[in-house]
Amino acid sequence: MSQLIWNEEQLMRLGNDFLNQVLVNMTDDNSSVVRLGATGKGIRPNYQITYSNGSSVAFSGINHKPDSRSSIFDETKISEPFTYESISELLNYIRNEVNQSILKPVYKENYNGSIFPEEIQNDQKCYEGSTKKIIVNIYERNPLAKHKCIKHYGINCYVCGFNFEKKYGETGRGFIHVHHLKPLSEIGEKYELNPIQDLRPVCPNCHAMLHRRKPPYSIEELKQIINTSYLLIQS
Repeated sequence: MSQLIWNEEQLMRLGNDFLNQVLVNMTDDNSSVVRLGATGKGIRPNYQITYSNGSSVAFSGINHKPDSRSSIFDETKISEPFTYESISELLNYIRNEVNQSILKPVYKENYNGSIFPEEIQNDQKCYEGSTKKIIVNIYERNPLAKHKCIKHYGINCYVCGFNFEKKYGETGRGFIHVHHLKPLSEIGEKYELNPIQDLRPVCPNCHAMLHRRKPPYSIEELKQIINTSYLLIQS
């Protein structure tokens, strides 16, 4: 089993040019996967591509040519596989989203100051083994996962419907938190995040209220609390 950890956020730091060359070497083989070695000088890791026909080729991270000096990587010194689709999606994300100032508050600066119960600052891969500490923040702070969640569900709070742009104009445009639905008690074995099934966009107020108890309230429970409170005020 691989002992070398690479996650999507680390891959993004390799940059557009590096990932584009990896994708070129995957030769439009939609069934191919790439696995990365240890980061070397210049943060350009060697990598290994396994194609749909079962063949594997090691490439230099410096010039992206087949590396005749390297044999196929040892399983303990290579990352988990990334699919052709995931590399392609990362590239699209980098090209179309990351450098837009509109998205910076969503994925970076403004979110760092909003830490809720059961969260920490560390950004790690979107899965954990049962013997390791599992923390909601891993899933709620992954930028690509948040991007996929928001792209699917939109920017309104999934609980109360609040939209920051409608309230604050340009300043609020693109701002929202995401909430991880799966209770920690249910994550007992190796788990991979599905941003569409496992995340929902929520405003900071609703996010804080969801984490008001342990385990967190469900989305439907919090909606019911809001509705009940509204009816009591109206009566």
